[in-house]
Amino acid sequence: MDSGWGYLYELIEALHSPELEQFDSTPTPAADEAAAKLAIALGYCRIFGIDAGEYDGTLPVPEALGAIRGLRERIKLLKEDIKTLPERWDSAADSIEAQSYCADILEERMNYYAAQVVLGEALLSAVFDDDTNAELLDKELKVFMSELADIDELLTKEEMVFFLSTLVDTSLINTWRNHLVAPYNEYLPYWLDGTLEEVAKILEKETKDTLAQVKSNKKGQDGGVI
Repeated sequence: MDSGWGYLYELIEALHSPELEQFDSTPTPAADEAAAKLAIALGYCRIFGIDAGEYDGTLPVPEALGAIRGLRERIKLLKEDIKTLPERWDSAADSIEAQSYCADILEERMNYYAAQVVLGEALLSAVFDDDTNAELLDKELKVFMSELADIDELLTKEEMVFFLSTLVDTSLINTWRNHLVAPYNEYLPYWLDGTLEEVAKILEKETKDTLAQVKSNKKGQDGGVI
C-alpha cells in the first residue's frame, strides 16, 4: 500500500478490460461493471495520492454513466449483505469470520467513496466541455448519491455501528485513514472520523462492567453457601 502499486495495478488492469470497448456502441452490464471497477481504481489513486502517470485521466461521459449503472447494481447486493449481517454474524464460526463480513461491507462502501470522486470529476469535465450528455450525467449521479445515502442510513443504525466497530482493532480503518491525502483527509467519512472507535470504547466498557457484575454476583453466591 505504501507504494500504491496495488491500486495502480488495479487501474492498469481495469483500463485494459476488453469490455470497455463496448462503450463505442451499446454497453452491456459486463461493460458497466468494468467501468465501475475503473472508476473505483482511479478513485483510490486520487484519494491516496498515487501518481498514475500515463494511466491517469478523466472518465468520458459514456464510461461514467456506465460506471454509475454498474455501481448501482453493486449497491443492490450491498443492501442485501447489510440486511443479512446480523444473521450471518450469529452463525459465524468465530470472530475472525464475523469481522470478515463487516470488512466486506465497509470495503465496498469505501469503493463507492473512491468512485464518487472520479464521477464528480467526470461531471465537471462534461460541463466544462459543454457535453450534450452532461445534464444526463448530473441526473444519474444524483440518483447514485441518493442510493448511497440510503446505504449510509442503514450503516449508521445502532446495531450496524456496533458490528462495524469491531473492525477498529484491525489494520483496515487505520490504513485507509493514514493514507488519505488532502483534501480527503480533512473531511473524513463517518467510518474514519473516530465514530467507530468511540462506539468500540463504549462496548468495551459495557463488557467490562457486565463481567465485573457477574463476578460480583458469583462471589456473593459463593459467600452465602454454608
